[in-house]
Amino acid sequence: MRADRRKRISDRRSSDRVRDDSILLVSGYNTSGLPFSEITKINDVSHNGISFQLRTPIEIDVILDVSICSAKHREAPLSPMFQVRAHVLRISKVKGNAEASLIAARFHGEFVKLSHDHESDDIVQELEKAIKRDEGKRDQIEF
Repeated sequence: MRADRRKRISDRRSSDRVRDDSILLVSGYNTSGLPFSEITKINDVSHNGISFQLRTPIEIDVILDVSICSAKHREAPLSPMFQVRAHVLRISKVKGNAEASLIAARFHGEFVKLSHDHESDDIVQELEKAIKRDEGKRDQIEF
């Protein structure tokens, strides 16, 4: 298989991804079964899921609690805007960082809105646009 075809296949996803630098508060249980809580940031996000880095070792198939905080308020105490659970699908090592893993997770359940922030409305609008664009293209794809 040619390299360009492999790249196209690996880049095909069920929905568009949006880069975001919002802060996350992730909590759950580590590989030893002990509770943990870690602050990190979003790598990318889509309608169905999210990716982010963690230093805490976790296992595939665990459910994590994810609180999404605004990227604007780095200096202030964390104030979560949304909370959602996430089912871990993949874990891969981050190049150049032996301590961190890249976590890919699917949203599990409904989002709970914890506070109102106009920036979060902008993020939601971008995701809605990406979903509409993706659904429009889905009908045009031939298999």
